[in-house]
Amino acid sequence: MSAESIMDEIAERYDWSVEDQLSAALEYIDNQGGDDAFRDFMEQSARDTVICKFCGKEVPGRTAHLHQNQWVGNDCCWDERLRSTE
Repeated sequence: MSAESIMDEIAERYDWSVEDQLSAALEYIDNQGGDDAFRDFMEQSARDTVICKFCGKEVPGRTAHLHQNQWVGNDCCWDERLRSTE
């Protein structure tokens, strides 16, 4: 399966834009390195919920943002200051 078809499947399944997918995947891979980094990213982002690193709330995994290798909730803690770091 090609990388392009994998990204298309993710976009359909999790309702992520390609830009969101690539941005999050590249950040994770840059921070983690290694052969399994992309697979780990996909497993984490596919979860129904993840824990926001700032407030500790469970937030939807498909809308959370990966920031410095931890998840940030879109509705609870993702603000203009963090958006500018993307």
